[in-house]
Amino acid sequence: MKYTESYFFDEIPFFYTFIKDSISDKRIHNHEFYEIFLTLSYNMVHLVSDKKFVLVQSSLVFIRPNDIHSNHNPYTTHSYIQIGFTQAIADKLFEYLRPNSTLEQLLSEKYPPTFTLSQDDCSTLLVSLKKIESMDFNDKDALLKYYKNLLCDIFVNYLFKYKKKMEQSLDAPAWFNLFINNVKKEKLYINGIDSMVKKSGKSYKQLSRYVKKYFDKSLSEYILDLRLSYAQNLLISTNISVTDICYLCGFNNSSYFYRSFKNKYNKKPSQIRNNSLIGKNPS
Repeated sequence: MKYTESYFFDEIPFFYTFIKDSISDKRIHNHEFYEIFLTLSYNMVHLVSDKKFVLVQSSLVFIRPNDIHSNHNPYTTHSYIQIGFTQAIADKLFEYLRPNSTLEQLLSEKYPPTFTLSQDDCSTLLVSLKKIESMDFNDKDALLKYYKNLLCDIFVNYLFKYKKKMEQSLDAPAWFNLFINNVKKEKLYINGIDSMVKKSGKSYKQLSRYVKKYFDKSLSEYILDLRLSYAQNLLISTNISVTDICYLCGFNNSSYFYRSFKNKYNKKPSQIRNNSLIGKNPS
């Protein structure tokens, strides 16, 4: 089923689009406005000039006016949210953020800056983006104010944050960076500690030491956080039942899942589901 919700507002220089289960075969193009999109599915092909990028779920991509690109997925369905804003909005935003060397790097990179968000960050950003759909579209001032604040939040708390994290990750050993990428890509946390240790090729003590150093968490805490983040993402972006999500995320005890989820998010799983777009538009 294809679901598309688009908002092009008169007198307000931005647009918002949520696309679910869509096949895309757009011609490669560029445009005068800036665009940011967040992927909600895996293996989305993004063509940029002479290169092909395969985006994983939770990829945040920043498109500048001179970027020549296309979402090329003619055979498989994909879901994503995209927002766009004019040069005039960008000028005011960038003036507010400057001086900032990270901003200049994002604007000058050869290819569109692309970052894989943590599941927590993806879920939080998803909620902020979808809030646009529930706003009063006749209240242009409130809409524009929210959108400007949202853009500032995306740059400061996501684009800047992940650009800096990418630079900092260069300090970590190559094996650890590869391991963390594989953990998220293959969802190794679902099968628990033994699976993680085996994949790392290191001892339990050595892996625990590096997780503590770079994430300030024990290995068990790190796994629990990843499982809960994955559960939150599924609650927001799918219609899988809460019970099934519990077991899909590696929990063998539903009571422990509900208790841990409530402790982390201060909400029950059912509350997250009911407030999501899936909860409001069941299909």
